[in-house]
Amino acid sequence: MAVNKERRRILICDFVKKNPDYKKCDAVKHFVQMRFKRRSVYHILKKIDDNISLERKLGSGRKSTLSNPTERRKLKKATAGHVAKSYHELGRKFHCDHKTIKH
Repeated sequence: MAVNKERRRILICDFVKKNPDYKKCDAVKHFVQMRFKRRSVYHILKKIDDNISLERKLGSGRKSTLSNPTERRKLKKATAGHVAKSYHELGRKFHCDHKTIKH
């Protein structure tokens, strides 16, 4: 899926470079006819206008974890023997998000 997104970014960028006389709305119509999402095309065109890199930032979709081994051990001790423990409560105790505790 990431490959398709990368291809889409490159395709839009190349189209804009080859056709600088096209208005933004005309470029969007062109790509909507190719079954691209309108919002995605506008987002990519905005990045091109603002000279922002189109490459995906590494690690931007990574799930957060407790990186400190002692914190992980403390978390395991806190949940040992308990069938149900509140993720929100543990998150407050370990100063992190409840989703971090869940994973």
